[in-house]
Amino acid sequence: MTRQRTRSATLESAETRAAAIGSIEDVRPLGGDLSVASYGVAIISTRQKLARYNGLLSEAEVARREFNTAERQLADLADRMLAAVGAAYGRNSIEYAKAGGTLKSERRPGSRRKEQAVITTAGPN
Repeated sequence: MTRQRTRSATLESAETRAAAIGSIEDVRPLGGDLSVASYGVAIISTRQKLARYNGLLSEAEVARREFNTAERQLADLADRMLAAVGAAYGRNSIEYAKAGGTLKSERRPGSRRKEQAVITTAGPN
């Protein structure tokens, strides 16, 4: 499952608010460490962290896909290895069993369902 890149409604709102506060001609001191400059620094820092997070998600997605491909190739190779042992020694040999195969003589025959005839009788109308 692909992880979606994250958007931040808080970041978007903060950017909009910073633009709106920046448009005020006479910005009064807001007190404490509250200033337009510190607000802008916090926005930039948060935007960088979001970009890093989304970049890591992309890298993780690439790594996941590479792993899934390698896993499928390994499963195919395992099947081919077992088939090669079966071809070399026979599918009813000790070597085939050692390689992880189920001996032909130990397989249960498949049970087939008996077809039941459906008898339909036409009753009086």
